[in-house]
Formats: sequence, structure tokens, C-alpha cells
Amino acid sequence: MQFTEFTKTISCFSLGCSDKSNEAIDKLNNSNKILLPTSVLSELNNFEVKFPIFFELENEETGNKFSCGVHEFTSAPGTCFLPYRIMQYLWIKEGGNVKLNLIVPEKGTDIKLKIVTKDFLKLTDPKTVLEKVLSEDYPIVSVNETLSINYNNQIYYIDITECKPSNTIQIIDVDLNVDFEKIDEPENEKQDDKKEDSSNELLNEELLDNKDKIVEFKKNKEFVPFSGKGYTLGSK
Repeated sequence: MQFTEFTKTISCFSLGCSDKSNEAIDKLNNSNKILLPTSVLSELNNFEVKFPIFFELENEETGNKFSCGVHEFTSAPGTCFLPYRIMQYLWIKEGGNVKLNLIVPEKGTDIKLKIVTKDFLKLTDPKTVLEKVLSEDYPIVSVNETLSINYNNQIYYIDITECKPSNTIQIIDVDLNVDFEKIDEPENEKQDDKKEDSSNELLNEELLDNKDKIVEFKKNKEFVPFSGKGYTLGSK
């Protein structure tokens, strides 16, 4: 990732303070794109920059940084609007200052993702949803970034655990290889599986034991408990 000579300190607010429609705000809140003033675009004319444009946001007090794209240059002079989750990551409050560093990230070749919200895999076509979201809402991605995906009014989270050839890459008009990490199985589910396995073992032992008793019954004509066919209450 290359840095250019352009830097600027600007006041930032959440997208909820902008004049955008609620629909536009909801969409941008689940992206890593920001709104900047027209003055920034005018200043960039003094530099040899190529679109799309990307910035690294920096909280100079904490050192927290976040790489992002630009949706529009339509905010009020001296202000920028960020998705609230990016403000949280940067530890910046409404009206706080953020430093803009113009960057030129490398074009990406590979990313590895980890599904955080497992229900995402239950969607009819999660692959298509992911491709659409990446192409529209995340022009740039970084290692340890969490993607927030709003689909049918449900929010899904996906972690980025690896990027190549660098930790921050642009993914516009690139042939990107996408890989997935194995999903961690919650401990309580593992315990339930162990209980189920244990119950199955006991059941199998009981069935084997009853099998021996049934054989004995056929010889001696004696009653054998739990040897008949089972039914569920309410079944026909």
C-alpha cells in the first residue's frame, strides 16, 4: 500500500447526521465507504490521482486506523460522515477530528473469510449475496476487518482473516480468489453432541442386551421388557 502526499484533518460525524435518506444511510452503514466534502475533491485536483480514491482514516490521539473508500463528495465543508461502526473502531465521537491519508492499495488476488453469523450460510444463495455486497459496498478490505452485511433486514457478520498480496487490498475489477476458514463449533454444541453420542452408545448396549433377552425368551417363553415396537404419542 502506497501513501501519497495528500493528508487532511477533518471533523467527522456518523451517517445519521447527514441529509441522506434512511435507505441510503442503512446501506452505507453496512459498507466501508464514507462521504467527504467537495473541497477535498477540489484539493485532490492538484495531485495526480486515479479513481477510485481510497483513504486511511487515523485517530491521531489513539493511533487507530481504518482504510476505506469514498461513496460521494457531497458532505458539508469541513465535515465527513462515517458508518457508526467505523467511528467505534477509530474511537472517535461526533465532531471529533480524523486525519485523512490518501492511499493507493494493491489490487487483491486472495482473501480468506470467516463466517461469524452462521445463519448467513442458510440463505438461498449466500455466494451470490456475498459477491454482490463485496462489489457494491466494500471496494477495499483489510485483514481483521469485519464485514457487516444487511440482507433482507437481517445483519450478518463476516471476518476477513487474510488478504493477499498485502494486508489492505482493493477488490474492484480484480480476479479475486475467495477462501473460507472452518467455522468454530460452540462448546455447548460439542457437549450436546457428546451427550447424544453417549446416549446412542447406551441405547445400542441396551438393544444388544435386549436382543440377547429376546433370544432367551424364544427359548423359555418369558417376558422381555422394552422388546416391542415403539410409537410416538400423537402418531397415527
